[in-house]
Amino acid sequence: MKHCTCNSLPDAGRRSFFASAASAVAAAGVIATSAMAAEPARAQPAPLGGQRKFMEEAARLAIESVEKGWGGPFGAVITRDGEIIGRGQNRVLLKGCEIYITGAPCAMCMSAIYWSRIDHVYFASTLTDTSAIGFDDAYQYEDFAKPWDKRRIAVSEAFERDLGLKAFKAWTDKKDRHQY
Repeated sequence: MKHCTCNSLPDAGRRSFFASAASAVAAAGVIATSAMAAEPARAQPAPLGGQRKFMEEAARLAIESVEKGWGGPFGAVITRDGEIIGRGQNRVLLKGCEIYITGAPCAMCMSAIYWSRIDHVYFASTLTDTSAIGFDDAYQYEDFAKPWDKRRIAVSEAFERDLGLKAFKAWTDKKDRHQY
């Protein structure tokens, strides 16, 4: 069996917190899924003046990830009521790791597994088992095929694009970056 050194990565606490926050968001999404109507309600975004600071923090995290060699130029923050409740960075250098899961990975988890380069996935319950107890994510795959402006969740494409491009420049300027 291979042994993973994931926990020895710098700032494991931040990664752990983000994983917890992401799990909470995912759990809330699963609960909310059963209550969604055919035409989803659109949440009202925070006033534009306050949103830039959140994107600035996401860009700062992305640049930090590049500078420290943790992964690509991607950072994220999760907010609630104008406060940051979770932050994370792209950390995809997990070769040599395996993951054990009680149920078949959902779309979010499987995407993270692909990007993290985990070598092997072991899961107990199948997608059919999971769907039978009310955790069916087929609607997500249907939604992914739609244009941004037709999805269940409001999406603002190219919002504060200049900040994202700063992180991308840090990535392209880094001579010793990890190739994907």
